[in-house]
Amino acid sequence: MVRGNSRFDEATVKSWILTRPGTKYSPKKLDGDVRRLFSTGHFTDVKVLWEQEDNSEGSTDRAIIFEVMERPLIAEINIDFSANLSKADILSRLRHSDAGIAVGEEFDPVKVRGAAKLIEQMMRSDATQQFKITAFVEDVARTSVRVIFKIE
Repeated sequence: MVRGNSRFDEATVKSWILTRPGTKYSPKKLDGDVRRLFSTGHFTDVKVLWEQEDNSEGSTDRAIIFEVMERPLIAEINIDFSANLSKADILSRLRHSDAGIAVGEEFDPVKVRGAAKLIEQMMRSDATQQFKITAFVEDVARTSVRVIFKIE
């Protein structure tokens, strides 16, 4: 059983898991399942939980539940400063760079930090002063965030 998923249906998440109902309990296999789920890059947290279930023979079985927290999607990117570059140019460069951030993509804090550095590089050619671009992240909903780039 899978809980916490919203963008990925249960069948998709289960396709990344080797543990199946009715198979012998294996901590090693569960550890591999958690690692596989994390390696997809779609989750910020994965937990393995247990629930007691009564079976048809009158005894109790344990049900394994994978509780996942999906990475939020970027709902909005704001450029909160004036620049010689247009917002559209900055967003286009961010989308097509190694940072690879764009509205609708999964939020990755490492990529957002890289995007802030890229904006600094883009603006340095025109700047006569020292400055730093900082990224702020605000929750928009449980499954989405707003990324705001500000100049310091």
